[in-house]
Amino acid sequence: MTKRTPILSRLAVLATVALGLSGCTVVDSMQKDLQVVKQEVSALTASDFVPASAGTASPPRQAVAAQDSASSKPVRDLTIALWAGAETDGEGPLPRVREASGSGDKRQISGPYPWVHPQTGERMQVYKRINPTSRGEKLQLFAVTHGGAALGRVFDARPGQPNRSFKDDAFFPLGPWREGERRTFQTVEYLDGKPVNRTVEIRVKEVARTHKGDPDAMRYDWIMRDARGQKIYHEEFVYAPGKSLVRFRDRMG
Repeated sequence: MTKRTPILSRLAVLATVALGLSGCTVVDSMQKDLQVVKQEVSALTASDFVPASAGTASPPRQAVAAQDSASSKPVRDLTIALWAGAETDGEGPLPRVREASGSGDKRQISGPYPWVHPQTGERMQVYKRINPTSRGEKLQLFAVTHGGAALGRVFDARPGQPNRSFKDDAFFPLGPWREGERRTFQTVEYLDGKPVNRTVEIRVKEVARTHKGDPDAMRYDWIMRDARGQKIYHEEFVYAPGKSLVRFRDRMG
C-alpha cells in the first residue's frame, strides 16, 4: 500500500469525530486538519493509488468481452433420439430406439444390442443402422464413446469394400455442445485387422436451425485426418428431430 494509507486514516478519524459532534460546531483545529488533508489528497497522483494486490493483474476488458461473447452462444443437449430420428425409451446414456426410418428413405436404426468388438474383444452395447443401396445393404454399428461426448462407429460393412472396425471413433456429437464449438478425438481404424491412428474433428456450426421447414435441425462438420495430419474426409451433416439425417455434403472438393 502507498502513502495514501495515513491520509485516508486521518480522514476516517476526522469523519468519526465529526459524526460524534453532530449538531455541534466543529472546532477550529479540526477545520485546519481537514484543510491540510484536502490539500494532501489533491497532491496525490494516479500512481499513488496502486492497490496492495498489484501483483495480480485484472483480466483485460477485451478478453472478458470475448469470453462473454462466447458464453452467449446457445448450448444444446444433443441426443440419440436426434441422431436416430425417433423417440427413445428411457433417458439414460443408452436409450432404446423405438422406431427409426431415417430421412424418409429405407434407412433403419435400432438398438442397443450386445456386441463384442472383433479386434479388442470389448463387450459393448451398439446401435445398428442399415442403409439399403443400389449395390446392396450397408451395415454400420455405433456406440457411445469418449465419456458420452460422441456416438462413434465400431463396425462398418458395405458392398464392394473390406469390412472396417473402429475404436474410440466420434461420428455424431452427443451431450451438451455450444454453437461453434470444436472438439478433436483420437481414434483407431482397423484396416484388414491392422490398427491405423486417426484424428477426428467435430465442429457444431448450428445447434438449432430451420432446414427446409424442419425446425430445430442441427448442422455440424465432421473431419478425419491421418497420422500425418492430412485430411481424409471433410463432410457436413444436418440432422432434424423425427427425421435423422436430412442433408449430407462432401466438402473435400
